[in-house]
Amino acid sequence: MMAIIALLCLNFKGHAQQDQVAAVKLGRKLPENFWQTPHQVYKNGQVTTQTLNSFRDRLLILDFWATWCSSCTRKFKYMDSLQQKFGDDVAIVLVNAKSTRDDVKKITATMKRFNDVFMSITADTLLGELFPHTSVPHYVWIAGGNLLGTTGSDFFQKSTLEAILARQKKLKTRVQ
Repeated sequence: MMAIIALLCLNFKGHAQQDQVAAVKLGRKLPENFWQTPHQVYKNGQVTTQTLNSFRDRLLILDFWATWCSSCTRKFKYMDSLQQKFGDDVAIVLVNAKSTRDDVKKITATMKRFNDVFMSITADTLLGELFPHTSVPHYVWIAGGNLLGTTGSDFFQKSTLEAILARQKKLKTRVQ
């Protein structure tokens, strides 16, 4: 009987480890499943399923947020102005974790307050594991398929975006 219990415990432990997602380390290339995994996405009043693959060739900024976080929403207008300035070179994607307990209705109401300028991944569980954090807002900076860094809102500045984009341009020039 003890042998059966021991085997069951080992079996459950093995399944639990398979379900865990390893956090991406700074400077490392993102795994292919990061780009290909479908997410539930709110955009322009609708919820659809989408991958992040279309943002692969841009500076991608994931903004982990919550509807109840005033520090998060306070930056939205500024983020929109930077998105407009940098156009297709930058993609800002909001990420709302399942743990925030925000539902689509709350997310919709918040996005409507900001004229639906952003898309937001809703009910996320995967990205939070890839880029662990304990508070929001939390920004994840990705360029060239690599994790450049994770920051708080103080680093979300025009000068930071300009510096990263200039560096990416130099790197592309060297490769060609």
